[in-house]
Amino acid sequence: MTTRLPLIVVVALVVLHLDAALTTSTSKLVHPRRSDRAVVHQRVYGGSPTPRGATPWIAGLRFTADGSSFCGGALIAPEYVVTAAHCVTFRHAPPKELFVSVGSVVHNGTDGDIRTVAMYWTAPTFMNALLGSDIAVLKLSAPSTKRPVALSNDSIRANTSTIAFGWGATSPSAYASATLLQANLTTIDSDECQRRIRASSNDSSYTSWHATDSHMCAGGTAGTGTCYGDSGGPVVVNPSGDDIEFPIRPRQPVLVGTVSFGVACAAGVPDVFSRLSTAKPFIDKYSVGHTWIE
Repeated sequence: MTTRLPLIVVVALVVLHLDAALTTSTSKLVHPRRSDRAVVHQRVYGGSPTPRGATPWIAGLRFTADGSSFCGGALIAPEYVVTAAHCVTFRHAPPKELFVSVGSVVHNGTDGDIRTVAMYWTAPTFMNALLGSDIAVLKLSAPSTKRPVALSNDSIRANTSTIAFGWGATSPSAYASATLLQANLTTIDSDECQRRIRASSNDSSYTSWHATDSHMCAGGTAGTGTCYGDSGGPVVVNPSGDDIEFPIRPRQPVLVGTVSFGVACAAGVPDVFSRLSTAKPFIDKYSVGHTWIE
């Protein structure tokens, strides 16, 4: 990644097959921007393709039913999806102009459930990704038939193995990946994350950045991480605490975060995610039918 902020996670594996629509001027829609200087990122580096059927709860936000996903998300209940707040605020698009694909690992696939968005809400304290609370809840126009993912009410300690998912670009100069990618990332301490991000850039947005309770950091190893197009994508852990390998059997992964922002794509700087456990009151208020796991 070069300079970036909100992310739309996609694993860093070079996939050359790109949707034709992304080679035109509409490609700018794959790169939501924060209101100031930082750029939203959308991909996961150093990752691998996600097996079909392994993530029935994966969601992609689109501007047309068969268009390319510009942000990721996760189905947490039949009618509700969690994503990054900046994914729905960067264009101030009304809900009726947004589509959600659930269950497809193809960035413009129509083999999943396709729904329009009835309404959405952003966390009440959200202002921008740097300040935290970068979380939104979408209500779908009709229930999805896919299996939702449970949410973790655990704060998630440092040195926890996680997996991030996304359709983001596979290099700083590339467009979106055609296939959902996944990358293994280990969480790091907030103080270390803050120190490394402040030291990674001369941009005052980063040199003065403060890690809040709503931020969760992971990665930081060169060659692996999130990037443009990965924003809003899910970050999960294995309930057993062991390293994750898909498909997980017999237990299912648990959602702990969504991709928020980063400084550079897989350049050895930690990526920052939204910690969902801190948004429990907000999610409980605007979603019905989801499950929290301690």
